[in-house]
Amino acid sequence: MKISLDWLRKYVSINRSAERLAEQLTLAGLEVESIEHLGKKYENFYVGEVQKVEKHPNADKLTICLVTIGKEVLKIVCGAPNVAAGQKVAVGVVGAIVPHNQHDPEGKPLLLERVEIRGVESNGMICSEYELGLGEDSERILVLDKKAKVGSPLTKYLGLTDTVFEIAATPNRPDCLSHMGVAREVAALFRGKVRKPVVQLRESKEPAEKYASVRIENPADCPRYSARILCGLKVGPSPDWLQDSLRSVGIRPANNVVDVTNFVLMELGHPLHAFDFDKLAGKKIIVNRSKGGEVFKTLDGKERKLRIGTLLICDAERPVAIAGVMGGANTEISDRTENVLIESAYFAPRGIRRTSKYLGVSTDASQRFERGVDPNLTRFAVDRCAQLMQEICGGRVLKGVIDVYPKKIKRRKIPLRMNKVNEILGSDLNSKKITRILSSLEITAMKKKAGRKRDRPMFQVPTFRPDLEREIDLIEEVARVYGYDKIETKTETVLKFSPQISTTNLTDELRELLVGQGYHEVITNSMQNRSVAALGNEKLIEVINPISEDMAALRTSLVPGLLDVIRHNIYHGTKDLRLFEIGNVFHVSSGSEKGKFFDPYVEVEKLLL
Repeated sequence: MKISLDWLRKYVSINRSAERLAEQLTLAGLEVESIEHLGKKYENFYVGEVQKVEKHPNADKLTICLVTIGKEVLKIVCGAPNVAAGQKVAVGVVGAIVPHNQHDPEGKPLLLERVEIRGVESNGMICSEYELGLGEDSERILVLDKKAKVGSPLTKYLGLTDTVFEIAATPNRPDCLSHMGVAREVAALFRGKVRKPVVQLRESKEPAEKYASVRIENPADCPRYSARILCGLKVGPSPDWLQDSLRSVGIRPANNVVDVTNFVLMELGHPLHAFDFDKLAGKKIIVNRSKGGEVFKTLDGKERKLRIGTLLICDAERPVAIAGVMGGANTEISDRTENVLIESAYFAPRGIRRTSKYLGVSTDASQRFERGVDPNLTRFAVDRCAQLMQEICGGRVLKGVIDVYPKKIKRRKIPLRMNKVNEILGSDLNSKKITRILSSLEITAMKKKAGRKRDRPMFQVPTFRPDLEREIDLIEEVARVYGYDKIETKTETVLKFSPQISTTNLTDELRELLVGQGYHEVITNSMQNRSVAALGNEKLIEVINPISEDMAALRTSLVPGLLDVIRHNIYHGTKDLRLFEIGNVFHVSSGSEKGKFFDPYVEVEKLLL
């Protein structure tokens, strides 16, 4: 995950060096793997002006140029056909490292030295965009804007003063996969304040719900779906500031509509998708599962065969996106797009993870959805996207958000014993400081209720932190922000063992009871012949690549396996049998059932004796 320091400063004040900030983030558990100063590769490059151009006396295709870089005038031999007096150009002086050597087959960097070319001394290089790594044109020099200031560093002219961090966010921290998420961490570590984007929309009087509708068929897979509609916009290239922002974090600009969705993704961490509204049949959005076997063409131009249970975004006639993974080519934004529907949804992580792995597709959206985004950010994210899209692409925003949210996901409540914090950490923090640390992470203390213990207040965890589930998680947050380096190392500690005795597993108790009664446990194969498995339940689960016909389906009953054991023993002269088996049986869900490991399959533990 790349984080731009200039971009980050929009949301939080930072008065430390990039190196110091990286060190503090790493100590707090947000590892910074590398720091890249974007302008470093253009050290010793300046904005120059060609004062005079003469023919080279010993080469027809070379010219001798006198170029001023403000503090001095350089004599440079140049081979570009478009060089002319009066041009503002990018000049590398002796000691500069040119990113790409056009005369090297692999384009390796080139160290500039004072050299003699066909009898004439050359003291630098007038560079092409290819040599600077800014484009593909290697034949002609890069001509800069006439307003460029002669003698200023090229990095300043190109706006490459930014620093980019490569952050390795752990899988349990989806909230840090955005600039706002990292800004929250910085604010908590340095006692700062986060500046959230201010959203102000100019809506038309036409209600969005009059023109489109959203229906969720599987609320468990898609608990929330929010959408906005923009009409009359113009698709084209994005402004320079937007393109520069995206390039700084490794995203290639496409067009202003798509670029805005990517900008909000990197800003807030919430994936968005823009549909060409005119291509949506029936002007409907229906969230549903695939029946299996459908072939769907995604935005990358590839046709993908879907398996049963894949969550899809559909219109009135067909799928238009694989939910949380990738949109479809049939509703792609093009130069002719005038009306757009913006999707901002929350999808259950388990389903997106399963789909992404099955299809072998990992996108910026799926990486975030499968870790868990904030279900209560969908509306703010779609409003932010609509605001930027209107400012950049024009058009009008229809009134209101189409927001389907059947069952609101509430903030988790976790009790925290203040004395336990110090007991675990070996610290001496008072309750006021612990509360302040948690509050800096937007983990707020609830008002005390009658009957609740004074030393065990309740804290509400924000929905963008799905990783916080238990008391020990809150204690870890206190340690992170307070600073592991501030916690004194002690050679002794106090351990309190719980007086409660854990209950024995029921299955183990049954097994011991039956063995004590003289029964013998058997374990049979969980795979059977299709015809045998169908006897227990016709909704059987077939194996994709069975080793043999006798192992073509998962068992639906323990009876056939135990009968085989009895028959084998009788054939070998043993008739006095007291047998039992404890094992799982499997079948396809009827719809009302809920599977143990993943829908639409059901796994049930059975006992047979």
